Amino acid sequence: MYIVVEGHDLAGKGVFINKLKTLYGRHKGEPLIVTEPYMGHPTGVAIRQFLAEKHTNSEELYRLYRENRNYLWLDVIRPALQQGKMVISDRNYLSSMVYQEKMGMMNVMNHNTENIPDMLYLITTDHETYLERLKKKKGLEVIEKALAKKENFDHLVRRYSEAAKLIDRLTRTMVINVKG
Repeated sequence: MYIVVEGHDLAGKGVFINKLKTLYGRHKGEPLIVTEPYMGHPTGVAIRQFLAEKHTNSEELYRLYRENRNYLWLDVIRPALQQGKMVISDRNYLSSMVYQEKMGMMNVMNHNTENIPDMLYLITTDHETYLERLKKKKGLEVIEKALAKKENFDHLVRRYSEAAKLIDRLTRTMVINVKG
């Protein structure tokens, strides 16, 4: 089973993944946890550097993510699934559907026809909670700073909702709103 946990930064994806890991680990064995960008490939470092300095809506970043995601799928996730392991991923191509607006949501979906999750959890929170969590974080990325503006945050949450509706045709999707 391939499970993806998606959502904006500081929504609580990591906490939710740990709960899934504990829950599924008791019944089905230790799941493999992966994160995008995948740091086991050179593009992972390039993506992190890019995010620290530039905006997320660019063709260059999309290209890096596609290469990174392709490696992660072919060399890590798919082999684990073929061995019968459960895989839980912190993000997948839904993030590119949301953040790389220039690429178009349907275009991104068409580039990712293999790595469709069996289950997608979309974690989101309200702007007030986001701001509280943002204050505690060090080393902010450009997008995290931009989301401090409510209009940017609301736009991103709307895009996640739109992307989840599109992908819901392919997989089971559950939206979880977290506060506090």
